[in-house]
Amino acid sequence: MSVPAPLAARFSHVGIAARDPERLERFYAEILGFRRVKSFQAGGERIVMIRAEGLGLEIFPSSENRPAGAPQGVGPGYPCYRHLAFDVADLDEALLRLGPGVAITHGPLVMDAIEPGFRVVWVSDPEGNILEFSQRAVNPPQPKAVP
Repeated sequence: MSVPAPLAARFSHVGIAARDPERLERFYAEILGFRRVKSFQAGGERIVMIRAEGLGLEIFPSSENRPAGAPQGVGPGYPCYRHLAFDVADLDEALLRLGPGVAITHGPLVMDAIEPGFRVVWVSDPEGNILEFSQRAVNPPQPKAVP
């Protein structure tokens, strides 16, 4: 039996519903350098697309409340995206830049058992979405090929 070729697709963006879309856009712009690439009206809503380093975030105004409280720790355990992850060169510098107004939800942790020099922290954005910031070793070991 032949296996079909994988779909030719590349990652485009993540859609995020926000109670305060302008505040969320400002957070991602000021902290992570996202820039607005598009803004449009659809179905009576103003939708904004921001982008940085190949990652797009499409911000919609929320029309409902969260089904559960704001996620904590590394993210929710129910089916959904758990967190957005970003690699940084220096985790301590990243924490300084995030500032005291950004809530740490888990960590910082040293995870040498996973990868020597791997450090990670999870924080929440203004809407309560969990973000992971990871600092990796300068020359991380290469994974072994899967047989």
